[in-house]
Amino acid sequence: MADSKRSGVPFDRACSALEDIAPLSLASDWDNVGLLIEPLMRARRVETVLMTIDLTGEVLDEALNLGADLIVAYHPPIFAGLKRLTQERARERTLLRAIREGVPIWTPHTALDSVQGGICDWLAEAFDVEASEAIEKAPGNEVMGMGRYLRLARPIRLPSLRRRIAKHINLPRLRVAASERHMAGEPIESIALCPGAGAEVLQQAPADVWLTGEMRHHDLLAATENGTSVLLTEHSNSERGYLPRFAKMLEAALDGEAQVLCSKKDRDPIA
Repeated sequence: MADSKRSGVPFDRACSALEDIAPLSLASDWDNVGLLIEPLMRARRVETVLMTIDLTGEVLDEALNLGADLIVAYHPPIFAGLKRLTQERARERTLLRAIREGVPIWTPHTALDSVQGGICDWLAEAFDVEASEAIEKAPGNEVMGMGRYLRLARPIRLPSLRRRIAKHINLPRLRVAASERHMAGEPIESIALCPGAGAEVLQQAPADVWLTGEMRHHDLLAATENGTSVLLTEHSNSERGYLPRFAKMLEAALDGEAQVLCSKKDRDPIA
């Protein structure tokens, strides 16, 4: 439900605040970011924003029940080319309903990964880091970009590293593809990480350990045979834990004049 104590902000101000937090210029060139569904009237005010990793039918129901004036969906619900919008597929039905209900959708995706203080840096907070740098640097920017290469302040063994990550992102377990040297107890001094499906980024950064959400079987085999262990959280679990921080940042940027909520229906499809 909309918070009657909040005055709301103009829609364009909400969009400007989102871009100030995660400039769209930082997004990968293959990505689809920004305003994906425009409201029927841009003059509308935004009192309630709902944040989610994925826009599913269940999340849209939640947004409508809350009276949300804007949905921020981290993953773009419009990505690969859509040739038609029909009632045959769940994603298309959800998009049609959002359009019919007049609910706008904004997507930050890889812009939020790349920005300083974004999802990549949040993942890196699990470790004691001596030095950090972006793996795929954004054009004209030596600090921000996709992925992070981390040099640890002190060596750590794989079981301890696994526990640290699980605690940081609040997961009971992680999948691990361990190299022989790390199974034998050799300590880890460097980590390369990328949220989501990060193989293409991580392959540019040789490190003792790779951390990402998901990776193909043959990429895992190649990594472990080359001495790199891989930790997998499942795709969206490498991203979802950042949403509460993102929500607080947006609410502060809007001077508390709009409430920003995180979806309670959004979850990784792998239990």
